[in-house]
Amino acid sequence: MLMSAGSIIQLWAAEGTALYNFSGIISDKVIALSLGAVSNVIIGYIYKENIIRANREIHHDADCPFHSIVLNK
Repeated sequence: MLMSAGSIIQLWAAEGTALYNFSGIISDKVIALSLGAVSNVIIGYIYKENIIRANREIHHDADCPFHSIVLNK
């Protein structure tokens, strides 16, 4: 989403402006993918109980720690 938005803004904005430079930063794939990974971790911790419950239903393992579920160990 960030990469697409940044590309569209760069087509619209004049080269050298602050908006053009900002869109270049947010559309950088390393930054966009890193922000995606961080947001997934945050969402995972917000819905921690749902993830643990789903793991128990699928694997019938009540003692599996959360970090093992998230890291797929």
